[in-house]
Amino acid sequence: PSAIKRYSTTGKVVAVIALAERYAVQLEDGQIIALAGAKATDAARTEGLAYLQDLLKQKTVSVRYDTQSARSDSIDNLSAYVFIPQTNPGEKTESANLLVLRRGLAVVDEDAEASMLPVLRTTEQDAKKTKTGIWSTSEP
Repeated sequence: PSAIKRYSTTGKVVAVIALAERYAVQLEDGQIIALAGAKATDAARTEGLAYLQDLLKQKTVSVRYDTQSARSDSIDNLSAYVFIPQTNPGEKTESANLLVLRRGLAVVDEDAEASMLPVLRTTEQDAKKTKTGIWSTSEP
């Protein structure tokens, strides 16, 4: 089998939007990219959008996807991992995808890339254990 080809791009986020069950970013070039691995829930959609707006809007982000995981949703938007810029040298680069799960503002999309599912599930489990976001009262 051929090696997985990884693609990445950068772009300035001009909007954060909800697409059905997904959070998404719109880049300056008009491209809309759904956050892979994280599904928005009705219970957290408004708070999740506000959190992601604060985190990402007007920032230049790195978008990473590969030939196996980059798939289009039902309206032809790419799914990918969106990495936020670090402000301090030595900080760990994190994806908005994991951060929204960590804050309990999304649930794991079980259709995510198989290699990412363990870290996505662990992040969701941590939010459940600490009763964060949607996990503060009950299952979403």
